[in-house]
Amino acid sequence: MALVSSQADAKRLVIVEDEAQLLELMKEVFVGAGYRVKGFGCAEDLIADLDWITSVDCIIADVRLPGMDGLELLKFVTERHPAIPIVIMTGHGDIPMAVKAIKDGAFDFIEKPFTPERLEEIVVAALASRPRLRTLLDVKDAENTLSRLTPRQVEIVDLIAEGLTSKEIAVRLGMSFRTVDTHRARIMEKLQVSSLAELLRLRLAAEFSGS
Repeated sequence: MALVSSQADAKRLVIVEDEAQLLELMKEVFVGAGYRVKGFGCAEDLIADLDWITSVDCIIADVRLPGMDGLELLKFVTERHPAIPIVIMTGHGDIPMAVKAIKDGAFDFIEKPFTPERLEEIVVAALASRPRLRTLLDVKDAENTLSRLTPRQVEIVDLIAEGLTSKEIAVRLGMSFRTVDTHRARIMEKLQVSSLAELLRLRLAAEFSGS
């Protein structure tokens, strides 16, 4: 299904994916939606093409790549071009890596398999984002928001931030998997966040106040 985006406006996207068939499919979908797209099979090829790094509007990169992996690419780009939002693609079971990606500055992550529509939703949000330093107000807002949680829910958020899955949290806290999932749903509702990435950014903003 072709995407129809009013946000594209010939925005320049880079996709770094070593699975050639998936890379071509993603390029086709985004080109059809009006984006200018360039694909790379590895991070080193992107780094060698400096023009696309300096002028790109968003990077989508798989976390598992030959040679330099997605997290190393994330670090390279954010150190040199912090204004470029980066979306990390992860496989099933890569939640700890996704958590690290958010902590290291990724805008968001998406788990495979995903729909083109869901990926473009994240890209549109990334393009609309504006990099900014955390202000005292940001920190206080995060602290106040997290204060809505019960001590048990705070404990679960802390474990999520460590990269633990719901099953691992259940074992750590001696509760059922279903109970952990119920807590997670209530946490997301209380904090009014819609994704794990948003939850982690909120948690990190609050943590910043103690640093």
